[in-house]
Amino acid sequence: MIPSEAVGSIIGKKGTVIKQMRLTDGITQCSFQRAEGLLNRCFLELAGSAAAIDAVFNQVVGIIKRARTNMKNRSRADHSWRLTTNGYFLTPRIVHHTGQRAPKCMHATEVNNHYVAKKTSKRAKDERNRAIELLRGRATEVNDRYAAKKKKMAKRATERKMAIELLGVQDRRHRA
Repeated sequence: MIPSEAVGSIIGKKGTVIKQMRLTDGITQCSFQRAEGLLNRCFLELAGSAAAIDAVFNQVVGIIKRARTNMKNRSRADHSWRLTTNGYFLTPRIVHHTGQRAPKCMHATEVNNHYVAKKTSKRAKDERNRAIELLRGRATEVNDRYAAKKKKMAKRATERKMAIELLGVQDRRHRA
């Protein structure tokens, strides 16, 4: 019986999930079972009180810290910069903090060569800016057309009124 609040706050910390933590050097199946056993024991002893959750949290945070240290030391050597689907950089540091696994740099390709990644990122940013400018241009164009149409209609209305006054001709719409 693991309290969901404890699991959520401990395991879900900074996007690290059990599966990814098991892949890191610092956390093994054995240490996970130990942490889980501690969690269960504390929960049964203190009936899921805040003190139990706090005690377990401190224990598991130690395990997470050791795993993070190992992951950081390894990630500097193994991992390369790459682009995410949104066109943002995924650096070794981001990989380490979020628990995501970056690809190993086997050879320079569009995915894992950071020079290409920078160019691709810049190109994507330029395209986005161009699209924004186009949209702004279209919006002003539409506004201008609307203003011209309104002006034309106002001009016709004034011409109609002047014709009625000068000629004394009454339009069906203006009869009393």
